[in-house]
Amino acid sequence: MPSYLSFARFYDGLMQDACYEKRCGYILELAEKFRHDMGITLDLACGTGTLTRLLKKRGVDVFGIDYSMEMLSEAMQSASEEGLDILFLRQKMQSCSLMAKKLPMIMNLQRTRKTWKCRLSLLSMAALLEESSL
Repeated sequence: MPSYLSFARFYDGLMQDACYEKRCGYILELAEKFRHDMGITLDLACGTGTLTRLLKKRGVDVFGIDYSMEMLSEAMQSASEEGLDILFLRQKMQSCSLMAKKLPMIMNLQRTRKTWKCRLSLLSMAALLEESSL
């Protein structure tokens, strides 16, 4: 995935309006409201691991999973700089497994398509930015 190489460096800047702190709080509020034990939590398509790190700081036993080695490299670097011990795994989210066990997944197909369409648009923008800076 050569296009992710440059994209990973710009990802956090492009996602600065994503309100990860609010998302983290909302996830934990829902878990508390429905008395859900977070157990081992997987952040699928974790990217550079921003949400993963926030959940870890709030006491959640969380793993980050992404298929882009470049994104995971950024995630591991950030976690290390923040003194967080987080396992990041390179796997496809469609066939994710942990400790040789396939994990059941619930996915909203329409939302997944919309998310990937947005990410592909951002990838195209990052590639254009890189080309114009050459």
